Amino acid sequence: MLAGFTVEDPGIILLGRETIYRNGERVGWLSSGGFGYTVRKSIGYGYVRRSDGVDRAYVTSGEYELEVANTRVPCAVHMAPLVDPKMQRVKS
Repeated sequence: MLAGFTVEDPGIILLGRETIYRNGERVGWLSSGGFGYTVRKSIGYGYVRRSDGVDRAYVTSGEYELEVANTRVPCAVHMAPLVDPKMQRVKS
């Protein structure tokens, strides 16, 4: 299942191919990454996989980390696009 991931540390830039860990278990890789200027965070998108199948409840219930340059960093998972529909951040 496709999910979005953000990292709070602005010094970490996601490029893609970073390993996704859920509760310490490898569950996938980012397919793309970059810095989201409107959300002011690094953003990555990747697929969460599991042999028993994946649903929204499974994805949103875990604690996630991304392996960036051989270091695991905590991240947040998002199931909706990271947008600013009212453009409040763009105008500030």
